[in-house]
Amino acid sequence: MRKFYTTLSALCIAWVSLSAQPVAPVCLKGAESGQVASVIASQSISKNNGRLAARKAAKHHAFSVDDNVSVKRAVAGPSDNQPYISERPAGTSQFYSKTCIGYGYNWLMGRWVDEVDTGVSEIVTAPDGKTVYLYAPFAYYPTQGWIEGTREGNVITFNLPQMANQEDYYGTIYEDYALCLKMSDEESQWYNPMEDQVYSFNVGEDGVLSSADPSVMIGFCAWDGKNWAWQACGDVDVTLTPITDKIVEVPADSEFENWWMVDYILAQSVPVSFSGSKVYFKGLFPDMPEAVVEGDMEGSKVTVKSGQFLGAYWDNLTPAYFIAVQGSLQGGETIYDLCDEIVFDYDSQARTLKSTGSYAISVFKDRILYYDVVDSPEIKFQSIDDVNVTSLLTPVYGIYYPEEPEYGYEAELQFMLPQVDADGQVLDTSKIYWNLIMDDEVFVFMPDEYMDLWEDMVNVPYGFNSDYEFFSEGCTNGLLIYPWGYDNLGVRSLYIDGDKTVQSDIMWVPGFESALKDVTLGSTEIKSIRYFDLQGRQVENPSAGLYIRSVTFADGRVKTSKIVKR
Repeated sequence: MRKFYTTLSALCIAWVSLSAQPVAPVCLKGAESGQVASVIASQSISKNNGRLAARKAAKHHAFSVDDNVSVKRAVAGPSDNQPYISERPAGTSQFYSKTCIGYGYNWLMGRWVDEVDTGVSEIVTAPDGKTVYLYAPFAYYPTQGWIEGTREGNVITFNLPQMANQEDYYGTIYEDYALCLKMSDEESQWYNPMEDQVYSFNVGEDGVLSSADPSVMIGFCAWDGKNWAWQACGDVDVTLTPITDKIVEVPADSEFENWWMVDYILAQSVPVSFSGSKVYFKGLFPDMPEAVVEGDMEGSKVTVKSGQFLGAYWDNLTPAYFIAVQGSLQGGETIYDLCDEIVFDYDSQARTLKSTGSYAISVFKDRILYYDVVDSPEIKFQSIDDVNVTSLLTPVYGIYYPEEPEYGYEAELQFMLPQVDADGQVLDTSKIYWNLIMDDEVFVFMPDEYMDLWEDMVNVPYGFNSDYEFFSEGCTNGLLIYPWGYDNLGVRSLYIDGDKTVQSDIMWVPGFESALKDVTLGSTEIKSIRYFDLQGRQVENPSAGLYIRSVTFADGRVKTSKIVKR
């Protein structure tokens, strides 16, 4: 049903996964940020789970000013009362598609430059008709703030520096600024702050905004306390073209019900509203859950037109459109062509919507460059409040990395937890948990070993994330495994609804299988914990290092494992 994009890890198969079509030679804005630098002979866009971390990493590897470059740096630093506009200003909004020469950086790819024709920005014009606010000034760096400008006639000017982003990253506040930059070294393509800090757009009769001086960069900079330091991101020769497509407006009296798109173990929330002859869908693109697509109902058919504008996909700084497509197998690959519409069959008794067609979420409405494509979508109504669960599906194995102590790597396991039960019912994920099974016992996670925890944990909640040791995104879960020397390893899921608990079969990690079909959880109450060094000598107050830990539970069981104290 859904086409998945193959990433570095097999576990990136998730509901927000991307197309299976090859992306080469598409040039990415960042291998982990997933942004698109240009559209080159491909239909799909790549991203993966680490895009946000990569952007933060890019910012935190700050560049310093090259004092050997002979340029004027008569630009004052940020004032103590530098305003930061994080709330949407009042006024009239206009989305723009952006083309430019974009510069970007992240720790994995380093610095790059490319032609961008997939960008998006937004301008809000205040009620006075003169004050304007620009959102997303950089094609290759997402920001959360607005910069303020003034329109006089057919010229819009921004007096810089202005703070474009402010972020608390693990207790450290980072402030990102927009400045005017000029190339100081053509060979290295390096830019430095200009003395003149006024950035201007000329406004054409058709409403198109173009850089008054195409050689001036609106660039992302950091203040190092003495100088401005360019962070290798920014836009040159910018053109902003008004997007005339409008976002679907839903009638105020429309009520959305709980509908779901189900595919194998995955369930995606797609709220649906029926309003006269109109049908409204939310969540067809899970990264934009509030974006609405409109359909027309005639009899038992619901027709959804292609080319509907969802809005700006700010995570990847591109526009987003709903398009209807038709796939065909060519040379072992599925290639998609644009269609005018996708038609659903509506069963009012079963409360289902099914289609044999396909749809995609694309950067363009008239050109296929998609983030997500769904073949033969099936959507059904279901409340998750009173689900009678009797049997669970087994978790799906993702990938296992053994420990590599010579490189400082712990073992890592990734897997997927089904979001539906064995009867196809969508589950309340707040009632889903999982157990790690090790050496035919349910593993107890203890804070002396798992430092992200404050107390012992057996049943790990669906979606549990920690700073370092546990991660979850959608139905994909993963963890670091500290003990060594286990003979079998697996995971089972649980559905805990009040006093009722339903358990799945155990998913055994390949190479660590057991003949057991079920594991009984013994007492988790700990009577005593003893530590021994590798020579068998008991250690009363173990410091950081490798130890044998012996845990005695209240029921008399003794669990011995090799652990690393941190």
